[in-house]
Amino acid sequence: MRVVLDTNILISATQWTGSVAQRVLRQLHESQAELFVSTPILEEFNEVLQRDFDYSDEEAGFIIGRVLELVHVTQARSALRVVTDDPDDDKIIDCAVDCNADVILTYDRHLLKIGQYENIRIIRPEIFAKEE
Repeated sequence: MRVVLDTNILISATQWTGSVAQRVLRQLHESQAELFVSTPILEEFNEVLQRDFDYSDEEAGFIIGRVLELVHVTQARSALRVVTDDPDDDKIIDCAVDCNADVILTYDRHLLKIGQYENIRIIRPEIFAKEE
């Protein structure tokens, strides 16, 4: 299984011990699922860690380094226009298309509203956990 992790999943998994996102990420890693993010997703993750959680550049880098031990990083190749309500979220769809993902895990309401793009399901980790 190939899974794209949205920025908000990375935040939840790294900032809240015992969160559903953290448990699902661990479960996916242990099942040897392929986890993907893109450079733009990592850039946004870094920005949110520093802006919203007041981490220094070094602290945010450490957290990102831990995430990089679990994920594959894709370069942004696609430039799709799918999420009309929030075009900034297109980077998540781009990543999923570029890595031929099966699932996008997210809490983002704009992405969840789409539900599926091509053959890529867009779901919350709580739904994913119930299905597995």
